Amino acid sequence: MRLASIATCIVTGLLVGGATRLVKADCVAPDHSTLPSGCMLLDTTRTTTGQAGMFRNKELERVGPSPATPPPGGSLVSFFDVFATLELSQDAGETWHNVHVSGTGQQRVYRPTGADTYETELLELTLTGGELPPGMSLRERADQVSQGNSTISPLGGGYSVSSFFDVFTELSLDGGTSWQPADAPWHLTLQGPTPTATRPTTWGSLKLLYR
Repeated sequence: MRLASIATCIVTGLLVGGATRLVKADCVAPDHSTLPSGCMLLDTTRTTTGQAGMFRNKELERVGPSPATPPPGGSLVSFFDVFATLELSQDAGETWHNVHVSGTGQQRVYRPTGADTYETELLELTLTGGELPPGMSLRERADQVSQGNSTISPLGGGYSVSSFFDVFTELSLDGGTSWQPADAPWHLTLQGPTPTATRPTTWGSLKLLYR
């Protein structure tokens, strides 16, 4: 995925759904933000949504200005657009194909007094249209809390940012009339991208509108 700037990332562990494992995903970026420019959210695990579909290798790229961070003891809610690349299987994992889709997100960030760690929550994530099959949409579940965590540390002329979200999702195949929950949350960690070429038509042209 081509991005405006290059960032580096080191992943040394995971924290998934209440079972504790060490997490550290350092993304070097110019912005003091929990979702800084030049980084993306990545989850390589496989999740299944009923009999409707399986997803893996989810990559989400935030579009637009980096969300601000609150002062100690304060909180902020930020809205943002996203581009996503997902691998989708509709035959129980026999075959997979990439789909590109755009969407919107919303996060709440709270900074405890005297702490360098920010408590985050993904309030909304909606992915629809693009190359998803007709009638298919993905969204964050309103009946689950999709929590996360972020640590921002000065590093030279920029910042080392460690962020993750555990996002509970659900899938619709009928344009939003009914929804099926996934069997596990997406564990999205903030990482530096490996730039790849973007197709000049369709997806590439859409992304150029935000450059």
